[in-house]
Amino acid sequence: MIAFGRAEIALIDLLVRQDRTAVSSAVLAVAGIGAGEVTRRAVLAQVGEAAGSAKAQGAISAERGAEIARHVRCALEERETRVAA
Repeated sequence: MIAFGRAEIALIDLLVRQDRTAVSSAVLAVAGIGAGEVTRRAVLAQVGEAAGSAKAQGAISAERGAEIARHVRCALEERETRVAA
């Protein structure tokens, strides 16, 4: 299990709430670059949690929340597809 510090969680939350597709996509990309699978999944989970929280608080639109969820799901599925091949 990966335990993120407050600063790391705050950064992910800030990036998600800024409603910048390129920025949150970069977070997802970084989660996959040079990260072990446990770290990668932890980052993706934190991005998903931050998006859910931001959507619930009205900080991002439902569409933006769905978009982030789609990015997270695709990133996880892509890895699983590569592992299975």
